Amino acid sequence: MGSKQTATLLIAGSAPSLAEAVPVMESATNIWALNDAAFFLKDRAISFDRLFISDRRFIRDRMERLLQLDTCDIATFTQLQPEFPEALRPQLRLWESLGRRGVSLMPGRVYHGCSVFNFAFQVALQEGWQRIQIAGVDLPPPPGYTRIDGSQHLPEYVYPYQLETTAKLLRLASDAKVEIDILSPCSNLHGLMELL
Repeated sequence: MGSKQTATLLIAGSAPSLAEAVPVMESATNIWALNDAAFFLKDRAISFDRLFISDRRFIRDRMERLLQLDTCDIATFTQLQPEFPEALRPQLRLWESLGRRGVSLMPGRVYHGCSVFNFAFQVALQEGWQRIQIAGVDLPPPPGYTRIDGSQHLPEYVYPYQLETTAKLLRLASDAKVEIDILSPCSNLHGLMELL
């Protein structure tokens, strides 16, 4: 893992429970947004440092809104770089996707695990963040799940290996004495933490 970052990092997912964390996010200084969480934060004038995108479909469906995000880095995979217009390319920070299953602590390389959260969490560990808050990440989605924007974009389910990867990442973080605070009471990350 990278050199230790002593500040707190907040990873903001796009589940509806993100709204419960607005008071915390308003005073946070290091926020990474996952997918639609970027637009939720922007609409509330909450600044964030990075937007993590791991899905080609998301880029295509949200292009108009993405072009309005000119103040943050966009973390994505080298394989997705051609999907971005020239106007956004200076903001891109690229990682090589090594595939679905696994965990990588090698800078610049991650396993996507079909989860943008797993992508962001691997990067957080690679960069040495020692205090991580998580909001709006409710794996797997409960019945009646919709994203923060009210939509129900795929995937609406979580593969077992997504949870396996998440559990491995949380175990690595725990072993490295990373403090993890899951802000969403309904998040199934709590159950994974109890297994550690």
